[in-house]
Amino acid sequence: MPNEAIRCPSCGAGDVRQSASDSYVCKHCHANFRWVDPTRITDTGKPSLCSCGRVAVAFCVRCQQPLCKVHEEDGTDGWVFSLEDLHSPSSRYARYHAEPEWIRQLEEHKVPRNEDAILCEKCGRECYAIIEAIGKRLG
Repeated sequence: MPNEAIRCPSCGAGDVRQSASDSYVCKHCHANFRWVDPTRITDTGKPSLCSCGRVAVAFCVRCQQPLCKVHEEDGTDGWVFSLEDLHSPSSRYARYHAEPEWIRQLEEHKVPRNEDAILCEKCGRECYAIIEAIGKRLG
């Protein structure tokens, strides 16, 4: 039996008996259950892949689409959009930065307020359209 205390998943009792390899019986409620020592578990999951087939190193902050290092770093093929111009003091939206309505609208539409946020092409286009619409509404 392993050093870690094994508890019955049905009743929570710690009074269990090993019946076979990785199988146990609860002496309290007589439930049979399987238990695997967590130190023996290995992650065999495959890495997330960018749509180009490369291994992902980042994810779009809105839709969680995986992005590879090439697309994450240089934005080739329009995969990554930067909101840096939105947050810069010279932005045409700079006068709105402190307005509660501007902040509320950005949050409501899930437009990242972090200028370094990584966005896929689809989400980047959506965010810019939302920003334009909010700017027009606020006048």
